Amino acid sequence: MTRLPSPGYGWTLLAALLQFASIGAFALQQRRLSQTMGVQLRRGHAFAIILASTAPSITMPAGPALATAFTIRKYRIAGATREVAAAIAIASGLASVGGLALLYVAEAG
Repeated sequence: MTRLPSPGYGWTLLAALLQFASIGAFALQQRRLSQTMGVQLRRGHAFAIILASTAPSITMPAGPALATAFTIRKYRIAGATREVAAAIAIASGLASVGGLALLYVAEAG
């Protein structure tokens, strides 16, 4: 078995910056959706919710379900009704799937 070469500091830094940008973009998406549905979230609060829900989502077997429940609970604490909090989560999921679909279509075309 051969050892993979080290990616180097530059690539590691780039990966960290891109991950930070990705989480930031997702937080802004959540914030915009929540504002559209009448729930006011500060940018930092939206970022904290997404960052906190990302950890179990990518590390636990049932992580995505747990992360969604956590996120809905945080939206409820921020003032959303149960229906609005669920609608934000559903709209966010649909937007994410739609974005991935566009990437696949662009790649295939």
